[in-house]
Amino acid sequence: MSHSGDHKSVTATPKEHFQLLLMISILLFGYLLGVYGYYHAFEEFYGHANLTDCFYDALGLLEFKMEFHEHIPVPVVLDIARWIVAFALFWAGLKLIYSILQNYLRLAWVSFFYKQKTIVIFGATNVSNKLALDLLHKKEHKIIIVDNDETNHYLESLSAHGAIFIIGDPCDDNTIKKSLATSADKIICMFNDDSLNLKIYQKLNRGNTYIHISNRILYDSFAEIKNDAKIKKFFNLYSNAARQLFLENPLNKYVDTTLVGTQVRLAIVGDGILAKEVLFHAMNMNGFYNRSKLHITLVSDAIANAENHLLYTLDLDSTEIKKYFDIEFVSKDNFYKNNQSFSYTVIAEEDSNQALIDSVMCENKFKRVISTSQNKETIVIAAYSLDNNPKDVKEIKYNGSEVIIKSFGFSKTHFTEAVIIDATIDKIASYNNNMYNISHPDSDPTEFENLDPLSQDSNRALADHIVSIKHNEYLQLAKRNTKAKITKNDIHKLYGGNVSELTPIERIASYEDVCKTLAIEDINKFAIAEHARWNVFHITRGWRKQDLPSSFRKESTLKLHVCLVDWEDLEQVSTAFQRDYKIDDIEAIFRIPHLKEKNSQA
Repeated sequence: MSHSGDHKSVTATPKEHFQLLLMISILLFGYLLGVYGYYHAFEEFYGHANLTDCFYDALGLLEFKMEFHEHIPVPVVLDIARWIVAFALFWAGLKLIYSILQNYLRLAWVSFFYKQKTIVIFGATNVSNKLALDLLHKKEHKIIIVDNDETNHYLESLSAHGAIFIIGDPCDDNTIKKSLATSADKIICMFNDDSLNLKIYQKLNRGNTYIHISNRILYDSFAEIKNDAKIKKFFNLYSNAARQLFLENPLNKYVDTTLVGTQVRLAIVGDGILAKEVLFHAMNMNGFYNRSKLHITLVSDAIANAENHLLYTLDLDSTEIKKYFDIEFVSKDNFYKNNQSFSYTVIAEEDSNQALIDSVMCENKFKRVISTSQNKETIVIAAYSLDNNPKDVKEIKYNGSEVIIKSFGFSKTHFTEAVIIDATIDKIASYNNNMYNISHPDSDPTEFENLDPLSQDSNRALADHIVSIKHNEYLQLAKRNTKAKITKNDIHKLYGGNVSELTPIERIASYEDVCKTLAIEDINKFAIAEHARWNVFHITRGWRKQDLPSSFRKESTLKLHVCLVDWEDLEQVSTAFQRDYKIDDIEAIFRIPHLKEKNSQA
């Protein structure tokens, strides 16, 4: 049975409709054949037949008996009819028994034959329902749903599509054992209660566990949990939507950030968790080749009138943030009235009706802007939508300028395995980490799966930046670059000229491609931008600079790092710790073509 909406009505699946219709058709055919059989028998024996009596007598077939005297021979057609009716009734009986026992039978079957091909989802919610349906549609795993509410209507819906459900305390050992959570391929904790998700994770103490958290403030608390299993990943649905938005539509898609003076101007409309996640991911996409600051306008009456401006615990008015971003706070009224232009506007309203209203308001604003502007520009409007807003991209062109209106966050693409579990980004992040390990075989390399959560996220963030922002800039430079390309001598100079064998850069898979495309000045500018991006990654997660002299490079508990300095000051840090930290940023640039290729293949 499939569920539509949040009410408790349930309708049969097409397969169930077909089976029921076929069953009724066979039963009806057998009954009518029986009527004909009685009619034929009475005609032959008595010379006449009453049709009403034939219909009445044929009802006896439903009780597995025939109204015949011993001296009346049973026609073959009537004999066939009773077997057809018997078959249909037997089928219906088995169907009824199976409907009662199917959950137990499926669980037993999976326990014996598919234990390692199972995904266990804790929590039957609106979102986990859609994720489970996506997984069931692919038919690659068996799905077990664990919930503590026996009246949850999603359970019946998912069961009809082939899922197995278990009712009980999700933290209870017996429930966990019955759900096969200790041996399943993946575990996804998706209760609306973050504390319950946390308890389940602590109870499981195993890898390949995905935990939904509704607020990023909880990330550190969850990440610090001691667990023997290294693999764990936290996700937030709004965060996923924001990340996908900027991957599919990079901030610099229509702005050439390799040119001096060009600046990406982003407006974010909204003030809920979604708006915060859009802001968070936009800030982490900063670090442009031309070193321009990302200009961000937060459009919200509540934010504009607030005395303090925080992104979770991050002070947006701080000097450290102003070093990398131009941030302003305006009311909706002022935003829609003025003729300020933005290269990118995100309608981050969680209410889809409000998102639709703001989308129309933005459309009207930017129609006015391009009709009066002398500059040719492309303006992108992206509105959050869960299937309620128009899906088609709308383009408005005028005098060389255009406004592109699109939506993001559709349930068919947003609440899916590809986005929630998202094995692709981990593959790309793992490639990135492996390339670093290959470049530094003597630095005690650590596999991606064994990294701490922050280091895993750091690899993911760099991979995201490379396949979107950096690759766009790489292509722009490749189009017009006529300068001398990078030589082997240039590479050795980067290492102080004292490398006798292959440099770490020369071990990178896309080394030769980059050497043919970029000049040494490009590498330096890319590296400076990469270090700025690395700084922002840590700053947005609460890290601060550790002053020199210091006996440690970083202190994770206090979130202190000596490398959180400007590019020019990295030399001093490198001298203090006898390691060239600039090289790490330079090496990252040589991974651009390779990671983009891997991302396309994934």
